[in-house]
Amino acid sequence: MSLSGRLKAAMDKLALGTAQFGLDYGVNNSRGKIPRDEVEAILDSASSAGIEMLDTASVYGNSEGIIGDYINKVKQNFKIVSKLPRCSYAEAEGIFEGSLKRLGQSKIYGYLVHDFSFFCDNPWSWELLKKNQAFGKIGKTGFSLYHPSELEYILKNSIKVDLLQIPYSLFDRRFEPYFSVLKDKGIELHVRSIFLQGLVFKQPDQLSSQFDSIKPKIFRLRQISDDTGLNLAALCLNFVLSNGSVDKTIVGIDNLNNLNDMFCNANAGQRVGTVLDDLKALKEDSEDILIPSKWRGVCCN
Repeated sequence: MSLSGRLKAAMDKLALGTAQFGLDYGVNNSRGKIPRDEVEAILDSASSAGIEMLDTASVYGNSEGIIGDYINKVKQNFKIVSKLPRCSYAEAEGIFEGSLKRLGQSKIYGYLVHDFSFFCDNPWSWELLKKNQAFGKIGKTGFSLYHPSELEYILKNSIKVDLLQIPYSLFDRRFEPYFSVLKDKGIELHVRSIFLQGLVFKQPDQLSSQFDSIKPKIFRLRQISDDTGLNLAALCLNFVLSNGSVDKTIVGIDNLNNLNDMFCNANAGQRVGTVLDDLKALKEDSEDILIPSKWRGVCCN
């Protein structure tokens, strides 16, 4: 495949995460949420590069509204995935319709239950999604998952999902054993947290003791980066892009330069392929490290 062909294939597998459009998000983000004019420049550039999907949620501050304003302004559409948060039965329909209104959409590509435990306690949340799918307002329904046990529940109970979003990275490969099953079932797979919310970019000796088990692996990743001349983001991104079971890789950015860097990094797939076995050896199993909600803090001081 030519260089331009490889880049196009990479762009086809990328989705833009938009939490930073409306929130101060990410442990490596010292700047805060992205100014609106820069968001518009980011969306312009992403669209021009062939990125066609945005991932958002009603709990991402005013991210949905910013996206909707942009789409209305430039008449450039995206495939959008949003999510139903924890809420009461009485609030749920209004939250969904509010997302459509803010996004300026009559139908959304994908709509997910944001918290699987919320679904377990409130099965009506799934019924709401399926109802609106039947009405033609949702293309694909599914869940945002955090634990493989949640996926096992879905498979065991034969819940018909079209789309799943999971964490996946060269460190976090807990869901990997299920990938072939998901492909066989025709379930679209989106992955997030490929940089562990920016943890991979931290200096290992600056991390708190909670991260002691992963510090040697981050050191090793930096050594691979030095040996290959490939930056950390290129290694992490292309490890995920190289997995044929992954349909979309959601990448969050802090600024326009990050997006431009991502385009450059997506070109490095062939070079990263030469060190895939080294990267696979960095797998981490501890959920205390892999799940940011379990972090007690990141830095030593």
